Amino acid sequence: MDGTKKAVIYSIQHRLSIALSLLIIFIGLLSGGYNFYTIKLDAQEWQDNYLMQILHINQNSNVVNIDSISKVFAVNDEAETNLYIVNLLPYQYNVNVAGSVLFRVPKKLSNGLHTIVGDISDYRVAIKKMSTGERLVVAQSTIERDEFVVDNALRAFIPILLLVPLIILLLRQYIVYLFHPIKQTSLLIDQSKYDDFALISLLDLPKEFHPFVISINQLLNRISEYILMQQRFIAEAAHELRSPLTALSLQAERLNSLTMSSEAKEQLKTLRSGINRNRELVSQLLTLAKVQANDKKNTVNVPLMQTLKTVLEELMPLAEKKQLEINVAIDSLNADTLFIQADEHELILLFKNLIDNAIKYSDDDGVIYIKVKQTVGQVSISILDSGSGIAKEEIPLVFLPFYRCLGTNKIGTGLGLSIVKNITDKLGASIKMNNIKNSGFEVIVNFKCVQK
Repeated sequence: MDGTKKAVIYSIQHRLSIALSLLIIFIGLLSGGYNFYTIKLDAQEWQDNYLMQILHINQNSNVVNIDSISKVFAVNDEAETNLYIVNLLPYQYNVNVAGSVLFRVPKKLSNGLHTIVGDISDYRVAIKKMSTGERLVVAQSTIERDEFVVDNALRAFIPILLLVPLIILLLRQYIVYLFHPIKQTSLLIDQSKYDDFALISLLDLPKEFHPFVISINQLLNRISEYILMQQRFIAEAAHELRSPLTALSLQAERLNSLTMSSEAKEQLKTLRSGINRNRELVSQLLTLAKVQANDKKNTVNVPLMQTLKTVLEELMPLAEKKQLEINVAIDSLNADTLFIQADEHELILLFKNLIDNAIKYSDDDGVIYIKVKQTVGQVSISILDSGSGIAKEEIPLVFLPFYRCLGTNKIGTGLGLSIVKNITDKLGASIKMNNIKNSGFEVIVNFKCVQK
């Protein structure tokens, strides 16, 4: 034994269904068995009363001297299934049919009902001794009686057995119905965003689950407070670092104007490059903190094409420096009427980060294709660069903060795509990336759009 405990996974719904199903089966069998037994007894009692009634009718009638067997009725040609009325003389004991003895009536057999063992079958016998010494006998084979009794008992037992599966099925459906609010709540939690800490509603949930849900809500509150604290720390730390880095940058600029050796200038260049990277990192940290802290109250209908144009104008000098060509294709009847409900500053950040990455990772003298395509209720923005792309296994990781793809010598903080992912999640947009063979790397963002 390694001392570890194995997790036991079970379903309350499944266990409850099985337990109640077994209980219904047990009650059904018990009820059916009881009905079978009682109806069998009632049927036997009815048959005995029937024999006694025939006996009394014949006793009180004028037919008291019966020389042979009188067949009251015959079910078929088999003698053992018939009902017989027999008048036995004092010295007669055998009941004969067609030359064979059905059964023998003992001499000292008392009046009333008896079961007598015959040669072919057992017989239920009602007997009455007359004042003349003769004995009046009404007999019927127990085969016929038992068949009648079992048939009647089964008529009461079988419907109960047939109802059991139906009750189990209805019960399982009802249990599923009872657990439906819990399943719906689970789906709502699964569909919520990573930054959505809305409390779980207790509405429609069974009260037995309320303590558990309340505990989850309290945990969500604690996590929300912790994340807010972390965001405040990052924002405050980045803000506090901004001033010292700015001062260091100014000092480096002043040093650069002084006369110094080539070796010292090279070291100063490295120092300035490090300071600039750290300033960019601080700026990106502040941007990420603002995006995460900002809610949806600042959203307005932002013109898509105007925003895209603004970003391209700002980044065009970087593209011209690498001699890149940027082609914009629009597949829309009237692109100027397309609006996206968003925070304008965040939408600019999104486009700026994506296009800046396309410029940064494209080969010199390459081409960047930007395509705007409108469909019913949404618009997609496709940005295709002419770079070497990203390894397939790394694509899901690029949205993680500070993640840098291996093998690239580009300067960056690893926060740009993390900021993009936060913005798209907030807007309810989707983003996907693909390596295009012999073409480059493509990023596609799908927005819900409003057309005016």
